[in-house]
Amino acid sequence: MRSLSSFLSLVLIPLIAVLPIRAQLPPAPAAAEATLQVRVVESSVNQFMVEITDGSAAPVDGAAVAFRLPDSDPIGTFADGSHASVVYTDINGRARVSGIQWNRTSGVATVRITAVKGASHAGLILEQAISSTVVDVPVAKLSGGQRQAIAVARSVYQQAKVLLLDEPTAAMGVKESALILDVIQRLKQEGEVGVIIIAHNYAQIFDVCDRVNLIEGGRITFDKPTAETSIQELTDIVVKEYRNARRDLTA
Repeated sequence: MRSLSSFLSLVLIPLIAVLPIRAQLPPAPAAAEATLQVRVVESSVNQFMVEITDGSAAPVDGAAVAFRLPDSDPIGTFADGSHASVVYTDINGRARVSGIQWNRTSGVATVRITAVKGASHAGLILEQAISSTVVDVPVAKLSGGQRQAIAVARSVYQQAKVLLLDEPTAAMGVKESALILDVIQRLKQEGEVGVIIIAHNYAQIFDVCDRVNLIEGGRITFDKPTAETSIQELTDIVVKEYRNARRDLTA
């Protein structure tokens, strides 16, 4: 997750896109050997997630999954500077690595993934297309969405536990708003920092938030998971309060 700090490294701001091309399985082991199955669930600029299942398609908990990044162009490294990392699957059979950094050389990267538990094992070779663009401009000349993303990255780099974002997409166009919402969504998925958003755009709230509160007079007057409410319900509550306030003013 700390790869967001790459926005802050220099005046040069690397923007890197990772696009999956294809994944190919190595030759199947001998029939006598017990095997696992590896499926890529997610691959993005700085992380991979795989799912490990057994022969009956049941998730495998506690399997050791090794991710090896290429040590030649395009070069990939983890947060500690190494080219390999081993993690263990959770009860859902999933394992994730994050904090991956790529150099600025475009090309196809080969990521080798192996999973082992007891006598069972599996391997996967994942090929990724790496492309990079460098924006060589002062931060002050970046778009509002890019500057907001840098502000978020700065907070994350300083190891903040909670981010309070007050109208993070105010006065932004659709494209810039999407950039910020994507950053927030990635923070949410990685689960390393809590995010509180103050906003009036209900559609965006329902896109990225797990829970919604309405505050009136410094008190929380409404508190529900987003899955249990709707944009219409929130709108009805706010409209009612506006009408009550106007009636009180004219009384």
